Amino acid sequence: MGARITYLAPPVWNQLLGYQRYYLQGLSALEPVRVQGGPPLLDRFAGPLATLNTLGRLGAIARRVGVPSHGIETPAGRYLVETEGVVVRVAIDPFDNHRVMDEPTLDWCDVYLKANRWPSVDYDPRVQPLVNGNGLLDARRIAFLRSLRGSEPDLDLTFIANVWGGREHVVRLFEEFARLDCSKQLLAIFPAGDDPAERRELVARLERAGVPHTTRAIAPEQLWRTLARSRLAVIRSGAKLCIPWRMLDLLCMGACPLFDAEPLPAWPVPLVEGRQFVSCGIARPSYGVPEPEEYARISVVVERALANVGGRDLIRSEAAGYFDEHGAPERVAQWVLERARAAAGRIVSPEAGY
Repeated sequence: MGARITYLAPPVWNQLLGYQRYYLQGLSALEPVRVQGGPPLLDRFAGPLATLNTLGRLGAIARRVGVPSHGIETPAGRYLVETEGVVVRVAIDPFDNHRVMDEPTLDWCDVYLKANRWPSVDYDPRVQPLVNGNGLLDARRIAFLRSLRGSEPDLDLTFIANVWGGREHVVRLFEEFARLDCSKQLLAIFPAGDDPAERRELVARLERAGVPHTTRAIAPEQLWRTLARSRLAVIRSGAKLCIPWRMLDLLCMGACPLFDAEPLPAWPVPLVEGRQFVSCGIARPSYGVPEPEEYARISVVVERALANVGGRDLIRSEAAGYFDEHGAPERVAQWVLERARAAAGRIVSPEAGY
C-alpha cells in the first residue's frame, strides 16, 4: 500500500535544511512528496529537492545581505505520512550530536528518527535509529561512486581530513599515520574561521611530522578518486563522535574503511567491524581526547590489515553490499516508511503542522 508524504518546510531561513536532502531524495524515489509551508517565495519552486536547493541558495543570499534566521535554529525535519488510513507525524533528526536536539519536534511527533543515535543512551521510546544521510550525494554522484568499485589500489593508505571536531585527536592521527612505513597520501585541511594561534601550533606539529596541509577544500570527485586508489581509506568519527557523511561515500564506492575507533552510534542495521570496516581500536571517551598510548594501536592494526588481502577484499564487497541494501537513499526511505507504518497501528494523529 502506498503512502502520501508531506514535508513540512519550516517558515524560516535555515542552513540546516540541506541535511534533509538525502531523505527527501529517497522518499521521492518511492512516492510523490508534497511540500507544505516554507519561507516566502518558496511556492514558486516545485518539488522537494528543488525546494531544498532553493532554500539553501536563498538562505545563503539572505545571510550575505544581513537577513537573520528566525525561529528554531536546529529543527529536525517534520513529515506527515498518511498510511494505513492514519496520518503519522514523523521527525528526522540528522544532527551530529547524540542528544535529541529538537525537543519541540519530539513533543510533536509520533516517531523520531535520529541519524546519530547511541545504543548506550536511554531515549524516549519514539526515538529510533536512522542512517546518517549525506546531503552532498545525489543520483549522479552515487553513480560516480559506484563506478569506482573494483578500482585497483596503488596506495596502502589515505587519510584526508578536516582538522575540526576534535582537533587534537585529528592531529595525533596524522602524526601516527605519518610514522608508518607504507605508501600513503595524507592531507590535513584547515577550515576557515578557526583560531589563528591554535592553527599555527597545529600546523607546526604537522610540518614536523611531514604531513601536508592546506586551507583549500578538495572537490568531492577528486577526493573519491584518491580514496578509491587506497587499500585502506582512513575515516575518523565526526563532530560530536557521529558516523560522518564520508562513511556512506566509502560504502558506496566499495572501499575498505579504516575507522579510528568503533563508532558509538548505531544505524538500523549496525555496521560491523571486520565486515564493513576495520577499526584501529582506539578507546575514545564520550568527551575529550583519548589517552596518548591509545594511538600505538594504529601501527599494529594497519600492518595486519595490509597483510590480509582476503579480509580487505571481503570488506570491500560487504561495504558495497551494505550501501545497496541499507544505505542508498531509497533504502533509507523504505525504513522511514516502515517506521511510519509501525506507528500507524498505535496512534491516530490529529491535524498537525508548525
